[in-house]
Amino acid sequence: EQPSSQHNGGTIAFDGDGLLWASFGDGGGQGDKYQNAQDPTTPLGSMLRLELGPDLEVNGAPGNPYLDGIDGHPWVFATGVRNPYRFSIDTATGEVWIADVGQACVEEISVIDPATDAGVNLGWSAYEGTRPFLGDLDGPHHEPVFDFWREGGFCAVVGGEVYRGSEIDSLQGLYLFTDYCRSEILVLDRDTGTAVKTGVAVETPLDISSGPSGEVFVVSMEGSILRLTPATDRS
Repeated sequence: EQPSSQHNGGTIAFDGDGLLWASFGDGGGQGDKYQNAQDPTTPLGSMLRLELGPDLEVNGAPGNPYLDGIDGHPWVFATGVRNPYRFSIDTATGEVWIADVGQACVEEISVIDPATDAGVNLGWSAYEGTRPFLGDLDGPHHEPVFDFWREGGFCAVVGGEVYRGSEIDSLQGLYLFTDYCRSEILVLDRDTGTAVKTGVAVETPLDISSGPSGEVFVVSMEGSILRLTPATDRS
């Protein structure tokens, strides 16, 4: 059940083990109005990892931190997200890349490793990105790999894919993402913690996903589906 029409998620995606991941926002309102993001007993404000049974029944996946249902919901893998509108799974590492939309100042991109990060707290609403927001956490903060302020027209981060294709060598292993209010594609190098704009731009907000081959597709809000290909000499 959703308490409002805001921050409802989300993405669903199967990982390499056949487990189903889903993202749900905190339920809406300003400042985590319903206090869901720091409450592991609700699926809201969390990243969920699910196992589907033979009759499509939904269960918490093995290795989830609250699988016994005592201290949290069995579906919850990680807590502390505000509006994880898009996430993706790196096909090479299995890591989950989460683009979490901020409230007023900061957009963030976080990465969680299914093998080691069960139960991590991604921070909201004690933090907005790495910026302190509403107080201390009960435990450590799993900080984003990248966050940025809403300056120059940015308003809501939209992830994104780690490039694992074979056509554009310069993008190998880098994370491509966009912002709802901009029409550029940005490329994040996790090792350096820097993001740069590519030479690709269209006139509408973008969403990014990858196909079976690892090549990247870009979807505009006006309905166009574009495919990234190597630059060619047009002289």
